[in-house]
Amino acid sequence: MPQPHASGLHGARRALHGPAHPDTDGDGLEDGLEVNTDWVFGNLDRNGKPIIDATDPTNPDTDGDGLNDGFEFDNSDLDGDGLPTRWEIDNVAIYPLAYQEADADGNGVEDAYEDWDGDGFTNLEEYQHRTDPFDADTNNNGLLDSNEPVSKFAILRLPVYSDTDGDLMPDWWEKLHGFDPKVRNNGCIEDADSDGFKNLDEYLYNTDPRGQVDSAIPDKFNHVIIANAASCDADLDGMADWWEELYGLSPSDPNDQGRNLDKELNASGRSTPTGSPSLPTTGRT
Repeated sequence: MPQPHASGLHGARRALHGPAHPDTDGDGLEDGLEVNTDWVFGNLDRNGKPIIDATDPTNPDTDGDGLNDGFEFDNSDLDGDGLPTRWEIDNVAIYPLAYQEADADGNGVEDAYEDWDGDGFTNLEEYQHRTDPFDADTNNNGLLDSNEPVSKFAILRLPVYSDTDGDLMPDWWEKLHGFDPKVRNNGCIEDADSDGFKNLDEYLYNTDPRGQVDSAIPDKFNHVIIANAASCDADLDGMADWWEELYGLSPSDPNDQGRNLDKELNASGRSTPTGSPSLPTTGRT
């Protein structure tokens, strides 16, 4: 699509602020956005008419949680595309309702996965890399944004965590991989690619739920070895399923949590085909 004229884009941004858009309670959120933003979409009154669950333009902290409404609005993800609401307003003002609509230009492709400036970055990647979604060469150094070298010390932004169905897998991730963000699934039972690494763990450890990151290494062993409290744990013994499999334990045996792995591993000195230590079978329940 054609790139919007810079002056028009900046003008659209300015139009969202100023005297015509007062902020009565000083929370950083314009009154118009407060009264017209529906935080709980789909609620109906007794007559079946939609209810707008809005914030109070005279109260800077409508829900009394210690965070002002402006902060919560700016860092929310009303359309579930992984892009912060305020970022969409500031950067995609050519589409005024982009922050409420996952597909603002109506072309059948969600905004987060479009590349409006043709630089090789999707809009979600533009947000993560802090580049301009309407400027193919944000720093004007002659390189497309996607071709810029990324420092090993760079800290990329994470997509906004918004989980409509409450299954611990965020909307943007479910959409990206072809799951329904409005249908609550058990991510510790479902395994879309049947690789032994459940969908929730694929999200938590940034692997591919529809395939393998590396054909030579199973996804369940091909990620950073670090604990995550949300990891799937079928036997509820406090040890993640993938970790138990990695070290030769059984993810379906809750009684193996008391074993002394260091002692057993030192005694065996053996390895599995994947290179992880192999435990002796003696004493296993």
